[in-house]
Amino acid sequence: MSFKRTIVLQLLATVLLCLQLKAQISPADKSTFNYTQVCFEFPLMKNATIYYLHITETNSKVIQKYKCYENAMIINGLSFGKTYQWKVVAYNRNTPVDSTGTFTFTVAGSELTNTSHYRLKLNHIDTGIDSNELILIDYNRIAVNRMGTPIWYIPEIKNKIDFKERIRDLKITKDGTFTLLNNKSALECDINGKIIWEAPEINKTPKDSGSFYHHCFSKLNNGNYMVLGMRYTYKKIPSEFKDKFKSSQNLKEINGSTHIRVEYGIIYEFSPDKKLVWSWDSQDHISDEDIFSHGNADTLTNPGPHMNSFDYNEAKDIVAVGFRDLSRICIIDKKTGKVVNSFGETLPSGDVTTSINFKFQHDSRFTKKGDIAIFNNNEIFQKKDSVSSVIVFNPKSKKVEWSFKCDFDSLANGKSFKGGSVSELKNGNFLVSMGHLNRLFEVTRSKTIVWDGFYERFSPSENKWISYPQYRISYASSLYPYKFGVSITEESNPKECRLMVKVANIGSEKDSYKISVKDEKGAVIKEVNTNLVSSGESNTANFKIVIKKYSITKNIFIEIQSLSNKNIAKKVVISR
Repeated sequence: MSFKRTIVLQLLATVLLCLQLKAQISPADKSTFNYTQVCFEFPLMKNATIYYLHITETNSKVIQKYKCYENAMIINGLSFGKTYQWKVVAYNRNTPVDSTGTFTFTVAGSELTNTSHYRLKLNHIDTGIDSNELILIDYNRIAVNRMGTPIWYIPEIKNKIDFKERIRDLKITKDGTFTLLNNKSALECDINGKIIWEAPEINKTPKDSGSFYHHCFSKLNNGNYMVLGMRYTYKKIPSEFKDKFKSSQNLKEINGSTHIRVEYGIIYEFSPDKKLVWSWDSQDHISDEDIFSHGNADTLTNPGPHMNSFDYNEAKDIVAVGFRDLSRICIIDKKTGKVVNSFGETLPSGDVTTSINFKFQHDSRFTKKGDIAIFNNNEIFQKKDSVSSVIVFNPKSKKVEWSFKCDFDSLANGKSFKGGSVSELKNGNFLVSMGHLNRLFEVTRSKTIVWDGFYERFSPSENKWISYPQYRISYASSLYPYKFGVSITEESNPKECRLMVKVANIGSEKDSYKISVKDEKGAVIKEVNTNLVSSGESNTANFKIVIKKYSITKNIFIEIQSLSNKNIAKKVVISR
């Protein structure tokens, strides 16, 4: 007795099971999307040993062919504003045995990706840099590859994201989604721009508190969301500071005394169902003495700490918080909410003096070693030798471990008055946005520039390219950090079934996989976790199933799940 089996691929729907069959083909027929780095997925086909993906631009006779051994492949180099046809032809050795239908999709164009209007003008790129890596640029709402070519953008979404508004802190998550702040809220969207999470509205009490989200927003490894908020409070001006703030536009008489509006930052942590699980209010930890001794760095006529950054070290359960107008970085014990360390200028309240000198900084990021990296804008107003820099310091020793001045060539003076970001990459280098100075660069620990450019926009009135400053930039290895394809070889006889399951990591990050073989009732026959698989490599698991023992009469179910992103899974049904 022999077994004749047909292999059918089904993608596991994470939310709606009724979408399983529709999810077999991607991109779906007649779909439209906003990116040129595209993942193609298709069903496994009987007797196939190799697949050829055919892609043709509409009205073109040129067919681009791509060879693959699994049922998924990521293609780079498509163009905005183009429509394409695609299909997959399966071969057994040199003989065609099956094919999909022919499908069409359109990559929609946008003003944001028009390189006649916006561009990243590269000054330098090392030959060893992967040109397909992405840099997310927040004000312009796009991702470009390392060559400056636009790859993805956030489309306009009615009542959510307006074309003219500025986006801040745009980042990709390990789930392949995107987090960002707009003028209204903190949002998470999928690759197509569909909103999948939005922060709850801040309670605006009293009415003139002016509360809103700003500057920083991150999705944590536990699935929660951490976002920086702000509210205003009117505080009585101490008599010794009345002359200092007499020209402020934010004064109010309350009970016969002059009060001034002061901004305070609050960190909120929300669960996926939007419940507030933790918060930290800076007003509880900053003295009035320190607040009124400083003016706002923009106008000098309003007091306030201007909290503009945070980063959460999940391993140590501590949060680094930055206050621009106090030139101050604080470390918070998340469990107790107490400030356990503070760095920067000495404050009137008698805060700890350190040898770490920075002014009006932006960003505060933990490195892999636990140091803190900041972008030191230095003086807001131009002073001699006031050069912006990147500073990395050890919070335990309170010493600078590494620094880099941004006047490293004659193309710019190295001074940024506002904005800026710094983040450590996997290779230990630092990716830097200079904010007001529209320069973006990557620098090694040995202080060698390996990638560098200026972001610009074209001014029709001036008929020339001009500076287009950004706030933050962030890195992404691709639009698909975790993706995989699968192939299955099966040999059967009346007594046993032998399966060879091959999982190919087509994503851009290392991953491992859980492979489960189940019977029709869902009982696990065999299960294995693969080793860590690098991008572009594969792992094969072999299964021997005794037929009589498991009484398999109709179907065997094989489930493969990414262990880095458990929302990414596939299910193969082997039918008798």
